[in-house]
Amino acid sequence: MKNRYILFTVLLLCIAAIMSFTRSNNSSFYYAYGEKVYLNEQDNRLVVRYNQGKKSDRKQISLFSKLADKLIEWKDDSTCIITVDASERDVFKDEISKQTDVKSCNPVYSINTGLEMGVTDEFLVKFHENVPQAEIEKLHRKFGVKVVKTCELYQLIKVPVGGNVLEIANKYQESGLTRFSQPNFICDVELHQVVPNDPYFINQFSLNNTGQVFTDDHSGTIDADIDAPEAWALTQGNSMS
Repeated sequence: MKNRYILFTVLLLCIAAIMSFTRSNNSSFYYAYGEKVYLNEQDNRLVVRYNQGKKSDRKQISLFSKLADKLIEWKDDSTCIITVDASERDVFKDEISKQTDVKSCNPVYSINTGLEMGVTDEFLVKFHENVPQAEIEKLHRKFGVKVVKTCELYQLIKVPVGGNVLEIANKYQESGLTRFSQPNFICDVELHQVVPNDPYFINQFSLNNTGQVFTDDHSGTIDADIDAPEAWALTQGNSMS
């Protein structure tokens, strides 16, 4: 009986160790709706953002010779995803991060759904309405960030060179001053139109006008609608406020 107890205890310790190891290798996260979303770090892809546009003249990129055999996917004029051998990723990341024309170099992450998400040096934040401007500016100074854009829905913020955008965005969320704070992710979104199976939906010409006949042989004007299916492809919303 004693041996069984010892074996059971050892088994529990092993399970705890495995869970701890898994979490330690999956420790990067961001906040969404107040909950942590853990990120899986890809071992062979990096998001690099340069100080200025480099896409049109790659020879101006530092370490150009070392990039000759690398797969480079440009996301805009100054941001690209570089695929490297997994065995050399960390060394390559350290080396490229030291270049004067590089603003940020971060891993590409993925979430459990398989969606790949890259981070740069920017994050989005929305402060609670009752937060004084002085508190907002104090938080900005604490982390040495720069406000790039302010609009009704969010602030676009840039972290200092070498700053950890995930960590800083999470600190903003954990401050209790924000409604949301998360990296300005780079990802490829696949749109899949969602059309209701309600047989009467085809009569809702204001939602999706295909030129259908709706009454007394009168037909609609193609695309004179609010593009509801296209909107539902982005988000279907929910009943929670």
